[in-house]
Amino acid sequence: QVLEPAFRAAAAEFGLLQPSTAPLTCVVGDPAAELIYAQENQGGAFYRYRAASDAWERLADAPLFSGNNGGAALLNGRIYTTYTGNPSEIGIYDIATNSWSRRSHPLVEGTGNIASDGSRYLYLAGGSRLVRYDPSTGAVLQLAAPPFYFEPWGGLQHLAGKLYGHQGNGQNGFATYDIATNTWTPLPLVPAGAVLGAAIDPSTREYCTYGSYGGNNLYRYSIDSG
Repeated sequence: QVLEPAFRAAAAEFGLLQPSTAPLTCVVGDPAAELIYAQENQGGAFYRYRAASDAWERLADAPLFSGNNGGAALLNGRIYTTYTGNPSEIGIYDIATNSWSRRSHPLVEGTGNIASDGSRYLYLAGGSRLVRYDPSTGAVLQLAAPPFYFEPWGGLQHLAGKLYGHQGNGQNGFATYDIATNTWTPLPLVPAGAVLGAAIDPSTREYCTYGSYGGNNLYRYSIDSG
């Protein structure tokens, strides 16, 4: 569907929603359920936001301290959290039981860069490494090295058999990883540097992130047009 110009303008505007009670990190969405999950930054409180009612609720506290930011991914009814300052463990939140567990870190490196393929695997990037993690078996597979150094405060997202990631920490590297061929391809640089966090709109096939430090730039990359 092609949007009329007036609707495009309206869709690009920001609207204020109910604020959270604490600064948040490890933010991940559940689009099908219209929910957002997030952990308190520099803390362990864990929250869920309901878009339908514009309301936040507190859930069971995470067992791991978030420290200076982290990332999260949703896979088969569980939220997996990883933190920039914790190279030893990841957190696992079971949505159905509102309970937590923890496991050894598959990357063995502090990072906020984590993505889910939505079916079986998690992917984590940090420094010059990318790994695939199978939570059902615990198997970790080393993949091709990224074309730039992934800062702990970057971004990683999955869409249609590919990963898209930006370097983070105010840097502007951006690339895509083809899962089938185990290869990376550099993409146009983020215009002015991006920090932690990214999202992909699967309907418009656009990668979004923001930055740089102390700024309010919002970036949108069209996967189809490049």
